Amino acid sequence: MVLSLALNSATSGLGASQKAIETISHNITNINTPGYTRKIYSTKSRVFDNVGQGVASAGIIRHVDEALNKAIRSQMSDLEYLRQSNSYFTRMQNLLGTTGSQSSFAHQIGRLAAAVQQLADQPQEASMQIGFKRAVEDVVYQFNTVGKALDTVRVEADQDIAGAIEQVNMCVNNIHLLNREIGKGLSTNRDITNLLDQRDYQLQLLNEMVEVDSFDLGDGTLGIYTKGGTPLLDAQPYRLVHSAVTGAGPADTYAGGGFGAITVVDTNGAPLDSTRIGPNQDITKDMKGGRIGAAIELRDKTAVDYQAQMDELSVQLQQLMNQINNRGTSYPTIVSSMQGSRVFAGPDVSTMVMGQEANTRVVILGQDGKEIVSKDISDIVASKTSKDIHDPANAPTVREVATAVEEWLRDARPGGGGFPDAEFRWDDKTRTFNLDLKSNEASIVFHDYNSQKASEDVAIELSVNGQAPSERDIKGFSNFFGFNDILERSGTEYIYDSGIRSEGWRVSTSGSLSFYVANNTGGLTLLGGKTLSVGANDTLATIADRINQDPDFQGKIKAEVIPEGGGYRLRIKNKEGDDMIVTQGAGETVLDQLGMKRANVGAAGSLRLNPVLASEPERVSRGDLGYNADTGLWRSEGEGGNTTLIAMERALKAGVDFPSTGGLTSGKRTVQEYASLIMSYNSTQANDVQNRYLYATDMVNQLLVEQGDISGVDMNEEFAQLIIWQKMFQASAKVVSATTDMLDSLLAMKS
Repeated sequence: MVLSLALNSATSGLGASQKAIETISHNITNINTPGYTRKIYSTKSRVFDNVGQGVASAGIIRHVDEALNKAIRSQMSDLEYLRQSNSYFTRMQNLLGTTGSQSSFAHQIGRLAAAVQQLADQPQEASMQIGFKRAVEDVVYQFNTVGKALDTVRVEADQDIAGAIEQVNMCVNNIHLLNREIGKGLSTNRDITNLLDQRDYQLQLLNEMVEVDSFDLGDGTLGIYTKGGTPLLDAQPYRLVHSAVTGAGPADTYAGGGFGAITVVDTNGAPLDSTRIGPNQDITKDMKGGRIGAAIELRDKTAVDYQAQMDELSVQLQQLMNQINNRGTSYPTIVSSMQGSRVFAGPDVSTMVMGQEANTRVVILGQDGKEIVSKDISDIVASKTSKDIHDPANAPTVREVATAVEEWLRDARPGGGGFPDAEFRWDDKTRTFNLDLKSNEASIVFHDYNSQKASEDVAIELSVNGQAPSERDIKGFSNFFGFNDILERSGTEYIYDSGIRSEGWRVSTSGSLSFYVANNTGGLTLLGGKTLSVGANDTLATIADRINQDPDFQGKIKAEVIPEGGGYRLRIKNKEGDDMIVTQGAGETVLDQLGMKRANVGAAGSLRLNPVLASEPERVSRGDLGYNADTGLWRSEGEGGNTTLIAMERALKAGVDFPSTGGLTSGKRTVQEYASLIMSYNSTQANDVQNRYLYATDMVNQLLVEQGDISGVDMNEEFAQLIIWQKMFQASAKVVSATTDMLDSLLAMKS
């Protein structure tokens, strides 16, 4: 009996040694396997009836610290978020350039200002005119490149989201399968340590895509939920669904439905119960951290902010240069025809009122730059119509003004004759006005001046529906029509944006909004056949909901609340993409409270040099008109005239009132300073993200070292354990051999 006990004990020692050596071998071979943790074969004394029976297996133990693993998963999510963000911001810096770089955006605007100065010094030189044109083209190219690249960046971010979601679905499904195997292992008392390693590794990969919470469901399996509480895995796995776009325009946003939602479906493809994730099924806002969180922030905030900044800069530059260029003359270049750029949806309805402090003189100049004939716009309108362009109560329509000028031009020469074929017409396709004397011997100039005959832009107020002003303080008659523009843009006549408002902002005084589109006869059609009532205390979201839920506006207009900077904009679109005008009721202030105007969105990407100036740079305005009190006539400056160019040079160096846009505060800045501010804003954000990324990298590395000390395989330690278990095996083998010899001896003696 004693020998049998000894033999059994030794045999159990052999078995334990073999299992331990097998475990050590498994550790060594998986030393570089991602997610693998060191295993230790544990034993316990085997006792029966208080008598030792050798050694028994106590199972294989994983050396893990669950709290540490959870911290690592959270930090890995942050690290991946920052890694992606750092990559995105680096790309933004490459687009915008860095302060001081010769290729930076601010430097290009500086070169434009220098080209204006050089042209002002030698206005008659063709080389200076061409140099100015090229400087404008370089700035336009930069705007276009950045504007279109931002569209591409947002599309690629959306595609990154879709790719990461596929990884999420794969990880969730793998964890579900591992849950099942772990459950089976627990029920049959099999070793599950390797399965737990694999599940932890999949959970880490999942957190790199998006940060999640995981919970033990009580049976050894894991449940996984987003930070917003949406289940990704409980008794069954759920699948995230997102359709990436292949292209997007500057006005396409997630808030407006331009980018698809992220939804959850079960194994049958049915949407998750709305009681668990909300009525709209969209969990995009739940997706925090990781690659997905970074891509969502880039697509819906960062790139939107930069686009808004670039659009605002391009519009301010466009307005500044156009306003000044429209003041002057191109003498000695003959300019007998002009193509307007301002869109007038309803010229037969829209009225225009000029301020009392200034007037506009229509001046016809001969080839010598001297006046042939001239007359004030107010007198022309009064003589050809029954209207008074200075009186809001009896203001002429835009078409009436154009027709009156056309009629005057046809018999404008002293003694009659005039320019019988002259035209001042509205183009029903472009909805702009074009003017043509149909003569190569004379130029036409619209010269704004004050009571002292000094140049001063006349202020014009436009009422689109002929009832309430919709655009105030437009400077200059020629600028009003866009006759002598340097820069043009297109594409946003169907969109209106409010100013940036805080989340809790509310309308203070009730009123109404009307939405008009042009018809083909020069009139306006009221969309929906009615106005929209806006109540006091309405928020941007309330107004948007009221528009979107009104059946009369369905299919016609759409409202969106767009995050920008630290606030929100209300955006209203004509769904058919046709020109739209938004007005307020007479005497009301809703439009003013909202700060709503035609949107700048996409301006940078669509900016272009006026094609006429591109082919004829000599048409850029150089000098101005002067009044001779002795003769009572107007004339151009000589060939070296540069008054307008000097004014443009000064304006580029003077401050412009920039509104709060895309995270940048409002304030008076030059256009070059604003360009530098955009780059500085980007640089600050990029440096902040990079510093956080480096810190997160160090933090993760420290945690991984700590995890390695606890869970990692140490080759020296494994070899030491191998020697111990090898000696135990040898000792147990000797006991077996000795016991067998003793038993053989006893059997021989007995026989």
